[in-house]
Amino acid sequence: MKEEGIVIKSIPYKETSKIVYLYTNKGKISVRAIGSKNTKKNTFGFGESGNIVSFITTDSDFPSLTEYEIINSAYKYVNDFDSIMALGKIIEILNYIPEDSIHNKCYPFVKDILLNLDTNPKKALAIFLIKMTYNFGISPKLDSCVICNNKNIKGLSIRYGGALCSEHINESNDKIKIWTEYYKDKKKIAEYSDTNYDSLLKDLNEYYLIHTNINLKLWEAFMKIDFSSMDFEIKEHFNNGEKCFQVKTYFDGTNKIMYGKLIPGASIGIHTHTDSSEIIYVISGSGKNICNGIEERLNMGDAHYCPKNSSHTFINDGKEDLIFFAVVAKQ
Repeated sequence: MKEEGIVIKSIPYKETSKIVYLYTNKGKISVRAIGSKNTKKNTFGFGESGNIVSFITTDSDFPSLTEYEIINSAYKYVNDFDSIMALGKIIEILNYIPEDSIHNKCYPFVKDILLNLDTNPKKALAIFLIKMTYNFGISPKLDSCVICNNKNIKGLSIRYGGALCSEHINESNDKIKIWTEYYKDKKKIAEYSDTNYDSLLKDLNEYYLIHTNINLKLWEAFMKIDFSSMDFEIKEHFNNGEKCFQVKTYFDGTNKIMYGKLIPGASIGIHTHTDSSEIIYVISGSGKNICNGIEERLNMGDAHYCPKNSSHTFINDGKEDLIFFAVVAKQ
């Protein structure tokens, strides 16, 4: 009998085979793909995470794959970062899905999300995550205040898991509208209202972390650092260096990622990384780096690594601006 499923993951089984875990309309199952590492076998290629497949297996307690067909290949997303990240998070959630979920209704929904993922990956992921709260028993209460049942709703609380009225919310917000539409409506992905998906995914990451203890790391997954929208900070005689260091900095509370510029004759003075290391990558121009007394020339495309407890200085001794990326990682 032919079945259908979404490949969650596979693990090695003996020398040339795999055990493949799939999500189906009956829930999660496992199948032996004998010889799936052998290019000459008809099971070769079965088990790629994210693929939607139809398949036939032997009738046994631990079934073996006899044949399969790919309905939708995850490979088509390989050139789109957002699609790859969204696919990974969907598969991660399927790995956690409770056994008592209504799988015969959930599977077609997940399949539709994956088939339309590349149209708007962040939107598809947001819809998926909000609707999947039902399966995890953490559905948001959206019609009345979660504290007092007052229907005069003024916003959504991620921490309380639903709507709050004017008496129980510190600052009103309009999140409730999108959450209600995404949770209750049943329509094509394109027909749902658009919103700020970076903000929504950040809220959903917090929601799942608080109410299920699953940390999807959504914000980090889709984080784009747009240096073009930042202004340079001018640091005169930085670390007692010459002239000024111009820098745009992203700081996550622990690590720094910087887009830096040194004009001709400018330098970053010698300093020691006592609790961090630093990587510098030259985008354009050239300069001189001295690390622990050892001098090295850095040109476009070169990288420099300063280990923890090391001291270094960076000098633009050329005739053009020295542009570089730098990452200071706390250790």
